[in-house]
Amino acid sequence: MLAAHGAALPHRWIAGDDEMGRPSWFRHRLTTLNERSLLAVPSNTSIRDLETVLPAYAGTGRRPTRPWHSVQAWSQAVDASAWRRIEVRDGAKGPLVVEIIKRRVVSRNHRRQPGEEELLAVRRSRDRDQDQVVKVDYYLSNADPETSLEE
Repeated sequence: MLAAHGAALPHRWIAGDDEMGRPSWFRHRLTTLNERSLLAVPSNTSIRDLETVLPAYAGTGRRPTRPWHSVQAWSQAVDASAWRRIEVRDGAKGPLVVEIIKRRVVSRNHRRQPGEEELLAVRRSRDRDQDQVVKVDYYLSNADPETSLEE
């Protein structure tokens, strides 16, 4: 539908749930159509963080690679200072505030091989007292890494 009619439909982003975000071939197809996308992915999606330092090479054997993590495990290990608070909009009981982090990553394709570089965005919401995280959403995007978190 996008290939045939996308130019006639005014839009800036393609967004979708984890049923759309799960298949790497679909995310790749949107990239080949020059469509910017932000697609939810399941919490067990495997990624390699491209912004972490490579483990040191011992001098023999295979060169080390960055480890694979689920997006859930990765986001739980991120330092608290790395998260950015953003006020999304006014709500009935005060402003809606979320915490977001983004990172350049590689996810696995359907053959469990490293795919292409993507941007991981993780958004979490806290309860009213800001004590406990009540919801976490994981997204993969083909956006430029310089894209602002607000966008």
